[in-house]
Amino acid sequence: MLERKSFKERLIERGWSEAEAQHAHNIVSDPDRQQKHLPMKQDMSLILYWMVLTVLTVCNFLIAVVLIPFLLVLTPPQVIFVVLVLGLVFGLLFNLLIFDIEHIELKHHYTAAVFIPAMAILTMYLMTSVANRFAVRIQSGGHESPFIIGLVYVVSFLGPYGVSLARLYLRKKQEKQTMVVRPG
Repeated sequence: MLERKSFKERLIERGWSEAEAQHAHNIVSDPDRQQKHLPMKQDMSLILYWMVLTVLTVCNFLIAVVLIPFLLVLTPPQVIFVVLVLGLVFGLLFNLLIFDIEHIELKHHYTAAVFIPAMAILTMYLMTSVANRFAVRIQSGGHESPFIIGLVYVVSFLGPYGVSLARLYLRKKQEKQTMVVRPG
């Protein structure tokens, strides 16, 4: 297995002198400097967090618009399968994006866990209602339940996120338990 070289060793390999590499290492690893930039990192993480939520809300809406023709031509089991797969794919993407943002607190994860499904349910409900109105006008099949389609999408969307939240909660709980000093 390849061994990862230290920051200082990589600088020396690139032609830095030992003193320059040590000075750069001291600057980068200085706790006071890292602490100085922590508030900015936290603010940037929150901005990124809200941008991700906004983008995912827009994506949910676009998915709904794209799904309208499919609701008109596919059978109900096929529609449920397509919605299930789309929910799972976007749920995995959402999970990846949210958990890669540093410096967000557990309350932000819970906010996302409520906000995104609420928007997804509303969007899927509107999408299914519009598709059903089109189906009546053009006298085709359709007539899927907006509630069922919305529920399938939200459950498949939140599945990966729920698993990750549960793992995060259990890890934090375990960390708290290991921090408790037990009498010897």
